[in-house]
Amino acid sequence: MDDDLLISPPDIERMFRIAEYWDLWVSQPAFDPRGKIAHPVTRPADESGQLRITSFVEVTCPLFRRDRLVHFLDEHYDGSLTGFGIDHWFGHALGADRYAKFAVVDALRVLNPLDSSKGGVREINRLQKTAERRRAWEAVRDAKGITQAKLRTLAVVKCGFSKHLTQRQEKAAG
Repeated sequence: MDDDLLISPPDIERMFRIAEYWDLWVSQPAFDPRGKIAHPVTRPADESGQLRITSFVEVTCPLFRRDRLVHFLDEHYDGSLTGFGIDHWFGHALGADRYAKFAVVDALRVLNPLDSSKGGVREINRLQKTAERRRAWEAVRDAKGITQAKLRTLAVVKCGFSKHLTQRQEKAAG
């Protein structure tokens, strides 16, 4: 998770509970519209008490189910990329557009501060410039035959998360 994201500790806890409850492989909270949003599919939808099954989760703050992260790291990722394209790589490797296990949780929001609020300089650019990161991604994508899924919502799950999670927690505590 990027170190400058703004999300409350209770919302982080809720994110873990939601991901576990729905058995999501990779998920993320929706990005607050007051901040940076690189991909429209990560922008919150109209309904706030829902999650959207998507073909994409951004590398900014993915929450992986442990076995899926281990699989990606052991079987696919070679450490050659810095940020750019890793989200497309894990989406391809884990079948984001096939298995309905990736989601953007509109019930939770995370604020990704605008570059202008941080002096206009992205920290990652100090490590590697955007053009270099893009070229590295394109080389990996082409060499490994990685396809970039169309970034879209595949399904919408409307539910009262607090109700579902409270019942489950009560059973676990019971």
